[in-house]
Amino acid sequence: MNSTAMSPTRRSRPGVLLGTTLFVPALLGLAGCADPGSAAAGGPTPVNAATSASSVVEFNLEPQQDRFTSDASAPAQALVPEGVSADGKLSVAVSPFAAPLALYATDNKTAIGNEVDIAYALAGSLGLEAEVIPVAWADWPLGVESGKYEAVISNVTVTEERK
Repeated sequence: MNSTAMSPTRRSRPGVLLGTTLFVPALLGLAGCADPGSAAAGGPTPVNAATSASSVVEFNLEPQQDRFTSDASAPAQALVPEGVSADGKLSVAVSPFAAPLALYATDNKTAIGNEVDIAYALAGSLGLEAEVIPVAWADWPLGVESGKYEAVISNVTVTEERK
């Protein structure tokens, strides 16, 4: 991996615009699929107080999350290096800037999302407490390499430049 592959100057705002440009139409397309029976019934069903809770999807954006738990696995625990397990924590870097993978909760300081949930499940399976550390995307490679973070969970697309 060369230094330009992770250079902060290589990440530009047009990428955010492109991501938004692709995400919004996809989201709108999925919104039309929310109630497949509504077309046969003569149109979409309005969401109001009479709508059943089972037909409305709500996302928990609060700092307190109801995460699934993972039991500790003795064989997995045996594979954890002593330096990692010494403090009873697994430090995991995440970049909370891309929902639903990782984002900030309503308090704007607690990382939540799929990658954060995976970090907690992984730590639990190793018999450790998760220490989730929000970092800029460009900062985690050196942080892991230097030992600042014991793990990172981040969606990374393989590109020719990154190879």
